[in-house]
Amino acid sequence: TAINGDLTIKGVTKPVTLDVELSGTRQTARGWIAALSMTGTIKRKEFGLTWDRMTEGVAVVSEDVTLSIDVEAKTAPPARIPVGVTPLAGVRIVEIGHYTVAPLASRIMGAFGADVIKVEAPQGDAVRYGPPLRDDGQAYIFALSNTDKRGLVLNLREDSDRERLHRLLAQADILIENMRPGALARLGLGGAVLRKRHPRLIYCSITGFGTDSVYDGRAALDSVIQAMSGMMSLTLAEGEPTKTGVSASDNLGGLIGTLASIAGLELRDRSGVASHFDISMQDCSAWMTQNTLADPPSAAASPQIVQAVDGFVLVQGKGDRAKVALGDGSTSREAVVAAYRAAGFESASVLDVGEVLAHPHTVARGLLVKRPTSDGSQWTVLSSPMRLEATPPCVRSVMPKLGSETEALIAEFGLGETLPIGV
Repeated sequence: TAINGDLTIKGVTKPVTLDVELSGTRQTARGWIAALSMTGTIKRKEFGLTWDRMTEGVAVVSEDVTLSIDVEAKTAPPARIPVGVTPLAGVRIVEIGHYTVAPLASRIMGAFGADVIKVEAPQGDAVRYGPPLRDDGQAYIFALSNTDKRGLVLNLREDSDRERLHRLLAQADILIENMRPGALARLGLGGAVLRKRHPRLIYCSITGFGTDSVYDGRAALDSVIQAMSGMMSLTLAEGEPTKTGVSASDNLGGLIGTLASIAGLELRDRSGVASHFDISMQDCSAWMTQNTLADPPSAAASPQIVQAVDGFVLVQGKGDRAKVALGDGSTSREAVVAAYRAAGFESASVLDVGEVLAHPHTVARGLLVKRPTSDGSQWTVLSSPMRLEATPPCVRSVMPKLGSETEALIAEFGLGETLPIGV
């Protein structure tokens, strides 16, 4: 293959055309690189380069010789991706999170193949104890929110456990957390400290209002963020603002945290620079109201809810409501939907969560799966809603009981050795 490039010898650069041989593929955080090695001839002398020494198309031939090649030469996709490869394989994430936000972000990346280590205080994530509980005292919501993670118990108020965390972070790519603003900094784990000790660590912090805010240090619940972002004013029940049925602001913060973390991996791979993301749930939620900023929704444009004998039906559209006839008194949801659709409306039954989980569509999509824990239990949890053709995410496991993996993780990452603090 002929490749055009620039050859620099002792500071003098000349354009060259090289006959090179490209072979093999390897996966990086950015994707596939279509060469492991390159060979060629310069002035009748053969040379060989390993692709691991390439940085943005520049290879070091010797101390005085570098070769710059077209970037396009190294970005061709492979003929096929090997079975079992996942998008974030080889990426390690440390989560210091509780409740919904950070746990959701790391859960998504865990399904994409990242190795996620969740760090919990000795008392554990509070969600472990929230109802509904199984007969063994384990919480359903914790299992659903913490798939594809391993658990490490550390008391970050103790110097020795903070040092263990540093040793773990030295082997990680991303730290994601949703602690109260300033909580980690008060423990000596603020952004400046982490950047100095772990310059390649991507740090994603998700809080209610961000670090640069008029609400400095204020904690926030999902309902508070909905109220303060405009979201609640758009969710009305009998004319009064109300919270959405799910924790919309929490989930939105987790999703944006996922996108930021993956963008951080891309930037670090391109430039070597690790980012610190400061994500505000209030920013995210206000951003979601964008379609109402210039034109607030009117009551006429809102969908209508019609009651049937077995539940409710949503009706929306420009059909002629006067033409709708529900027949001989049969007012099941199915009959109501059929009548409104025949009149030109978009219409659908309002399903409760139980109906959705049992619905043939949900079954066909494989959204519910049974997955094990490392301590011998099993849970029914949600699979990933993302469907990638070549590298699909896969929910593989559920976190076990608090502390059951700590000893093994301390051994795996060398966290048990006695070292002076700061080493």
